[in-house]
Amino acid sequence: MPIQKITSGIIQPDQTLSGNLTVSGTGFTKIASGTTAQRPTSNVAGYSRFNTTNSLLEFYDGSSWVSLPGQYSASYLVVAGGGSGGYYPAQLNGSGGGGAGGVVTGTSLFTANAAYTVTVGAGGTGGTSTNAGNPSSVSGIGITTVTAIGGGYGAATSSAGPGGSGGGGSSSSTPAGSGTPGQGNPGGVGFQSGTTYAGGGGGGAGAIGGAATTTTGGSGGNGSVFSAIATATSTGSVPGSYYGGGGGGGARNSPGGNVTIGTGGSGGGGAGGSEQGPRSGGDGSANMGGGGGGAHSYGGNAGSGGSGIIVIYYNGGQRANGGNVVTSSGVTYHTFTTSSSTYTA
Repeated sequence: MPIQKITSGIIQPDQTLSGNLTVSGTGFTKIASGTTAQRPTSNVAGYSRFNTTNSLLEFYDGSSWVSLPGQYSASYLVVAGGGSGGYYPAQLNGSGGGGAGGVVTGTSLFTANAAYTVTVGAGGTGGTSTNAGNPSSVSGIGITTVTAIGGGYGAATSSAGPGGSGGGGSSSSTPAGSGTPGQGNPGGVGFQSGTTYAGGGGGGAGAIGGAATTTTGGSGGNGSVFSAIATATSTGSVPGSYYGGGGGGGARNSPGGNVTIGTGGSGGGGAGGSEQGPRSGGDGSANMGGGGGGAHSYGGNAGSGGSGIIVIYYNGGQRANGGNVVTSSGVTYHTFTTSSSTYTA
């Protein structure tokens, strides 16, 4: 049978062409489209269309409509858990603040209908321990695994921990922790002179942790700001929210001096403890990846790191499932705050 070739003109509705069909040109071929509810009611195997409900091509296989696997682009914010502040039960020490959890952003292709495991990292436990935060990740078949590294713990009498952002050094001249390039920054150094003992601030996603001085513990490094995140995510974040702030350094002046605490960095960093109180370091904010504050060495505990968060977002209405889902100003956001979940694209 000869090949039918159309080079110009308009085909009237409900026409049938026999044989093979070649459409010339370098433009496009537009096929029928509509919602799931608008599918034909009398179906024949081979019918094909574009489904505007799920934005996928589909065809009728003789018994049901089948969607063709497709990919779409979505952006993500991945924030790991923050590290705890440092703690040391001796009187003469100022401990470092915890480093913020690593912060990773980007855009990737997701395969429609595929399931992606989402893991949100916990913050490092404070109190009388120094633990690094656990990593957060978005992973799945078909895309590169995205992993944010947990924040480093603040120093006490040994080196501060490395991490997404590094922990702050202590007044015992211990080194500050290093950060991970592209995710965070190193912590600040501690200070000791005479009766002044102050820890450095933990690194933040947007800035290095502050160095301690003769009068104050080091401030936590500020986190990074993200204007793309919706106002209605489950954490109440707003456009311009910071994520990944470092914890402030703890401070002590013996006897009874006036060394002030290191403030926490913007983005959930906890403040350090001090002689004047509170002596315990503040905890990093939940779901912001903030580092915990360093302890005042006598009678205080280290602050815990804040847990992480993952947000996956794309243009248009909801086409995927998983997390807390909000559509705002033409963008759909999936926010994950629990330890383990699934994003079904």
